[in-house]
Amino acid sequence: MGKLVRNRFAVSMLLVGAILLTAFGLTEKALDAAGLKRLSDSNDAYLKSSFTRSLRTFVVLTAVKTGLAVVEGSEVGLGFGIEIGNVVRAAYDYVDLAWRTVLAGMAVLTGTRYLLQFAALLDQWFLAAMLTSVYAVLLCNWFLPKSAGLSRFFRGTAFFVTLVTLALYVVLPVSVAGGRYLSKKITEPSVAEAENGIHQFRNDLFPENIPKKDSLWSKVVETKDRLKRIVSYLTQKTNDLIEWMIKLIAGTVFDCIVFPLGLFFFLYWILKFYSRLLFDINRSQRFREDAEAVLKKYFLKSAESNLSKHGKTLQD
Repeated sequence: MGKLVRNRFAVSMLLVGAILLTAFGLTEKALDAAGLKRLSDSNDAYLKSSFTRSLRTFVVLTAVKTGLAVVEGSEVGLGFGIEIGNVVRAAYDYVDLAWRTVLAGMAVLTGTRYLLQFAALLDQWFLAAMLTSVYAVLLCNWFLPKSAGLSRFFRGTAFFVTLVTLALYVVLPVSVAGGRYLSKKITEPSVAEAENGIHQFRNDLFPENIPKKDSLWSKVVETKDRLKRIVSYLTQKTNDLIEWMIKLIAGTVFDCIVFPLGLFFFLYWILKFYSRLLFDINRSQRFREDAEAVLKKYFLKSAESNLSKHGKTLQD
């Protein structure tokens, strides 16, 4: 008995000390020194660089989209009409879809940074709550072993808080880091190829520095010739443009959504499975225990009722 008391006292002191250290931020510093800080910094640097890269691509897509919109509605009358709207419509649609996807990707990257910063503010307090709930489970098992309902309540609370804590400390940052690794190995080459192609497409069709003519006639002739070159260029590059847009769209979706979100749910499912085993959270077992309690209560009342009736019969 004395050894049991000493063990419980040692565990209590250990948990209480860990709770206090966590509340004062010392546990957070120890975890940062163990590698969480480096992981957080690398994730933040990755999200910043990805946003900057997407922003450059977005600017180029905006220039191409604007240029194609102007060209689509152009008609120069020199005794005949030049209709080129139908020629550039398909190109404009693909560029517009990629433009919207990259814009949404930048919003997701920014939101992910905010989410990581929000998690960094909460993780310390959820860790303290997790340690406190685990200590409550132990106290209930030590001093109230017959209180099944109270024990289930504390175990359920500890299970929930532990899941949230592990999600903040492990699942979320590891998901971002894993998405970064998968992006580098899978999508980065094709996205880089698409971005280079789009930059070249913009430089060929809509260069920034165009020599200007003075006379009105020279401007008309220049516009006419330039529109013809654009139509000819689009006809030759349509397949390449479609391929670049598809690669850019797919790469953005996988980098910003599929990879990190898929890893998050996979890691969360693993932690949830093992956390259930750790805290003995079993719905079927809980239902069986409740059913047994109800049946015992029912049969106990029935037995007491029968005994009372039998006693009255004997007295009569």
